[in-house]
Amino acid sequence: SGRRGPDGENQVPSRLLLTGATERIASNILEFTGASRRFRVEPPADAVESGVVRCPRPGALPVLDSMSVTAFRDYLTCPYRFMLKHVLRLDCRDDEPDELTALSFGSLAHDVLEAFGRSEIDAGEATCDAERIRERLDDLLDGEIRRRFGPSLLPAVRLQLDQLRWRLRHFAAQQAAEARGGWRIVEVELSFGPGSSRIPCDHPPVPFPTRESMLLRGRIDRIDQHEDGRIRILDYKTGNKIKKPTELHRRHGDWIDLQLPLYRHLIRAAGFDLTDASLGYVGLPARTDGGVFVLAPWGDDEYVTADARAVEIIDAVRAGEFEPAQDPPLFHDDWSRICGSTAVELEDSE
Repeated sequence: SGRRGPDGENQVPSRLLLTGATERIASNILEFTGASRRFRVEPPADAVESGVVRCPRPGALPVLDSMSVTAFRDYLTCPYRFMLKHVLRLDCRDDEPDELTALSFGSLAHDVLEAFGRSEIDAGEATCDAERIRERLDDLLDGEIRRRFGPSLLPAVRLQLDQLRWRLRHFAAQQAAEARGGWRIVEVELSFGPGSSRIPCDHPPVPFPTRESMLLRGRIDRIDQHEDGRIRILDYKTGNKIKKPTELHRRHGDWIDLQLPLYRHLIRAAGFDLTDASLGYVGLPARTDGGVFVLAPWGDDEYVTADARAVEIIDAVRAGEFEPAQDPPLFHDDWSRICGSTAVELEDSE
């Protein structure tokens, strides 16, 4: 253990210092509290006066040959954070929460809706009765709860599960209306990637047009087909309010996410005709006073610009361009400590 860190603050020694035989502990303590010069830590050469090292640069980086469709959003947010997550594959470890995280809440909803979609596909026809859909969703949710949590539930988790059940029941009414309108589910959780022996993929990763060295990976929540042949590619969203695809994909005319436009390349490789295809969301919001099926209004011109932006990102990733973004993300950031975005800025001395 060092006595002081690069910022000059005292460091806590390892608890191993106080383990073992009594004589050994005493010897360790005497050795540790000896001449302080033995534990002197010099600040790194690239540290600022406060001792904070912002966005440290790793050595040689591997070259990516595949990207998930959601990874493009991470690069658009911050190339440096993209590198930490997708190139170095760093991960965070947190204490077990006392309630469902947003990720686990969404995962539970996705699993229930996947099971419902597969039951519709197996039946060979769409269910038009909202009450039947509600009952099936209730049964599927109860089964997932037993499998994941067992009979004992924390109060906060019980409340979250009741909220999810309420959202699914609202979804049931909307799903029944879509079925009466001629739509039926034809694919759920359609996956593209290398897969594994434990979790195989439906299709191999797809080379990006004009950049075949970069393969696209992804998982599409749901594909519907209408009686007249139209298809729509849908992604489930479990946020508290329904946001339109344009809100989450574009800002001030610029692309900030490419997930839905990139789905086109995956779907085309799976053999679907995109002549009359739509992309959008199926929302499970906290408020149930509106519809849940929200489609994107984009046309060919928007998709051309989306593909051009994807090419720029692929070329930058292959070239190793991972400079940090000027501003940190607005919301939760797993990489704030590495990037130094939570450090207190010190005013320059005059």
